[in-house]
Amino acid sequence: MDINTPFITDPKQIELLKSTHTGALKYTLLNDFLSKYSFQKDLYALKGLLAALLQIGLDEITDIVILNPIEPGNDITEKDCILDIKLELNNSSIVNIEIQSRYQDFWPERSITYLCRNFNQLKSGESYSSIKPCIQIGILNNDLFKENDPRYSPKFLSVYRLLNTENHREYSGKFEIRVLSLNQLENATLEERNDSNSLYQWARLFKASTWEELKMITKENPMMNSFVGTVMQLTAEEKVAQACEMRRRYSNDIATYEEEIATRSAKIAELDAILADRDAALADKDAALADKDAALADKDAALADKDAALANKDAEIEELRALLKLKD
Repeated sequence: MDINTPFITDPKQIELLKSTHTGALKYTLLNDFLSKYSFQKDLYALKGLLAALLQIGLDEITDIVILNPIEPGNDITEKDCILDIKLELNNSSIVNIEIQSRYQDFWPERSITYLCRNFNQLKSGESYSSIKPCIQIGILNNDLFKENDPRYSPKFLSVYRLLNTENHREYSGKFEIRVLSLNQLENATLEERNDSNSLYQWARLFKASTWEELKMITKENPMMNSFVGTVMQLTAEEKVAQACEMRRRYSNDIATYEEEIATRSAKIAELDAILADRDAALADKDAALADKDAALADKDAALADKDAALANKDAEIEELRALLKLKD
């Protein structure tokens, strides 16, 4: 597919599709199956997204090859279907795009794992110089780190590279992680807000919840407009709709499971706190009993001393009596 040709080549067809879609979106673009499959079909739109994510000009993108294409109809689960968009850009670099709709505690480790897998490209006999640059991109519907984490930074787009810790010189330009936090739209610059093909506009597209929002956001951007038309046409296909629904249910099941785990963990923590309080109370009682026992032991010792003193006096009296008898 040509990256300069929309999936739907007739603009009138897109306008017709738009006229038939209103109200709330059944599947937002945070549905990773829907996004991946739609961008896979519409490389023209993917070109626009990539340019925004990588902060490069559209003319710098000359070729896109999807390395892990998918087709609807298969079971859509985390293990059975990889829903990242792995692509080769300009036959010179590997880019992996991952969309996450819920918070992941170990996303940094996960993203590094994915990046390292893609970086490990060499076949037997190949030179290290032939390794292609790799970029891991996370589109997250949350902040990368929680506010109580020292690494927390309310950034709209964050870029991470291997750098020298003293002079910040780059160790290698072939290893990069980019994170787009969709909930940090307010931190986008004014320049980004006014650019029709900026990352800000694409982020708004992912966050949209109604067809009206999608239409309003995309009306001045032909690539976004093409993408919305692609989404409308693809979701009308039964297999695509079924795959989107399976993915939605799977994500909901995972979210429910995580919520249940969190609730159970909170209850366990509450019980642990109650048990800890009881243990502390018992420890206090044990300490008090130990103090009482020590006090009783002290009293017993004092009584023993008195008994010994009385015994000594009795012995002395007996000795005196014995002496008196001798005198008599």
